[in-house]
Amino acid sequence: MNSQQSTLLFVVYFFLGFIIPLTFLRCYTRFRILKSFGVDDVLVILSAMIYCVYAGLIAQSVSNGVGVHISELNLATLIEGVKYLHLAELAYFVLSCTTKLIVASMLLRLGEDRRHLQMIWASIIINICVCSGIWFYFLFQCSPISYAWKQADPTAKGKCLDPNILVILGYCISAVSISLELFYAIIPWFMFWKLQMKRSEKLVLMCLLSLGLFTTIANIIRLKYLVGLASPTDPLYSIAITVVWTVVEIGLSLVIGCIIPLRPFFRKYGKFLSTKSSSTNQHDTSESRTGRPTKATFGGYVLESTSAGRHSHSSKERILGGDDMLKERM
Repeated sequence: MNSQQSTLLFVVYFFLGFIIPLTFLRCYTRFRILKSFGVDDVLVILSAMIYCVYAGLIAQSVSNGVGVHISELNLATLIEGVKYLHLAELAYFVLSCTTKLIVASMLLRLGEDRRHLQMIWASIIINICVCSGIWFYFLFQCSPISYAWKQADPTAKGKCLDPNILVILGYCISAVSISLELFYAIIPWFMFWKLQMKRSEKLVLMCLLSLGLFTTIANIIRLKYLVGLASPTDPLYSIAITVVWTVVEIGLSLVIGCIIPLRPFFRKYGKFLSTKSSSTNQHDTSESRTGRPTKATFGGYVLESTSAGRHSHSSKERILGGDDMLKERM
């Protein structure tokens, strides 16, 4: 096993070792501590499961020649390596979509300004359309589908579209991903800057929601190596470094999506346990009944909001369970 293969496997298992326990911690925090559950939680669990499949496919592709020069492989191993890599790419397109939907669904629950909500919905539509289009193109680029990984076999029959188109589409999905990640990192500063809360906590909250900038950096680096997709003479070796940064991009996205709502967990079990959490909840409930300002929480942070006036027949209290789950009390 050469250095490229070792690096690729290390990165895959490194993030797998974080994603699995962090997913369980997030689910525990949401179910047991916050007593809430949302669409983004479903997306996190789904993404973690797909990542496990993705990691297995990458490991199999490495075992079958990814990261190795074509001159060192026999035909059967080459075909198997390309097949597992092809399937891993299909899983990547799904993960690229779901990881962005996690952030978008959280922002949708937190947003109140109509313009912000419209922009977030537009980003969701763009994300789904681009990822779906590229996924179907990648799947059906060859006829029959299996010819995509059997092209090196002189006895195989079939045809494929121009591979340069795939390179262009690779640049397109990277450009869209970078744009969406920047959008999701920047928009929280406009959405939450006027929140009535401590400035230090406000900054921490917005910085947590802006951690996607790290995935943007990984995506930009990945763009540099996408040329490997256009190297038909040595495909498994030239694409290895691209796959490394692809794994980094997806791994960071999932880790960030898991850690954002974990503050209540650490407040309850960590050394910096907050003794005011229970009293704050009681105080919020009593205030909501009198029509005075109520407080919502986002991942353990207190967000100020206002309920209906004292003489109103009904009031609506918005409580964000943990980081994003929105409950309404009429």
